Amino acid sequence: MHREALEGFIKPKLVELSHEINGNHVIFKIITHWHDKQFIYDEMISKCKLIACHKHGCCIMQKCINNGSP
Repeated sequence: MHREALEGFIKPKLVELSHEINGNHVIFKIITHWHDKQFIYDEMISKCKLIACHKHGCCIMQKCINNGSP
């Protein structure tokens, strides 16, 4: 599967993935292994309240902050 296809699949489901323990793991793998992961950070920012107010979402939000660049 091409990277663009994966990005297109993940982006609209980011909130749902961030609330699930396995989906959370998928997001973490992307932010630690993909070179171009800005789309994850952009979506996390735009959906910050929905993600950060959930116990699993809060964990992945913290990981994004710790792994992001200035």
